[in-house]
Amino acid sequence: MRLTAIPLMMLGFCVCAEQAMKAEKFLGPSTVAILKNATKVEVYRIGGKEESRHGKIVGEHIMYRGKDQDKDFAARIAKLLLDDRTYDFERKKECKPQPGVAFKIFSEDTSVTLALCFECDEFDLVTSRKTLHEDFDGNRKEFVKLAQEAFPDDEVIKALKAGKE
Repeated sequence: MRLTAIPLMMLGFCVCAEQAMKAEKFLGPSTVAILKNATKVEVYRIGGKEESRHGKIVGEHIMYRGKDQDKDFAARIAKLLLDDRTYDFERKKECKPQPGVAFKIFSEDTSVTLALCFECDEFDLVTSRKTLHEDFDGNRKEFVKLAQEAFPDDEVIKALKAGKE
């Protein structure tokens, strides 16, 4: 019995290691490097149909820009994006995201921009080479906390619920 337990434990470890790498594989090495070495985050409230004097980010009108966030805030975003529990790679949603928050994450002179839609819990992550699209249902609560921290006086953001109702 003891001999069969060792291979099963090893098999379990291999499955866990493979699971833990799905997020990094999805994001790609250059994006992972930016996330792991991020030093600041610019935060934007985006959306709406009206032209904005503030311009656009990820194709969306900027309603206003919040206070820049530090390395610790960037690390919290990175932790969520690198967490396989954030994603459900097997399921596709039938929605057209309308992001309300964007985080531009910087590492030295490079950046990626994360646009979050809290209506359908989907994001676009815009890199210099491509746009990644996926859900964030598994860590919605933590993304809501980040948005509320970045925009403490925004009534719409303050009203976001940690879970879907």
